[in-house]
Amino acid sequence: YVVLGQTIPYENENPDCGKDYSIFKENGVLEEGYYTNCEVFIDQSAWILKGKKLSITSDGESSTFTISKLTVSTLEVTGKVDFDEDGKEETMKMVFTSN
Repeated sequence: YVVLGQTIPYENENPDCGKDYSIFKENGVLEEGYYTNCEVFIDQSAWILKGKKLSITSDGESSTFTISKLTVSTLEVTGKVDFDEDGKEETMKMVFTSN
């Protein structure tokens, strides 16, 4: 993540158990898997792509991101989110890569 100009690396809680992941499925479902105590927990959200705008809806709340880079192995998006949960939205850039 990049928030307020500061790069914040993603921390995988249990790298020995597996790698956390995000999968944008063709049916408009975003599946995110997180490992805790070597057990995977899966969250699902909805996603819609319109031009360069990617909207993600989870638990009734939507966020819209602008795609700034899209290649075979990288998706880079920027949008406004309340990253630090202080009630104010910050501009955040996220980079998804495949391995």
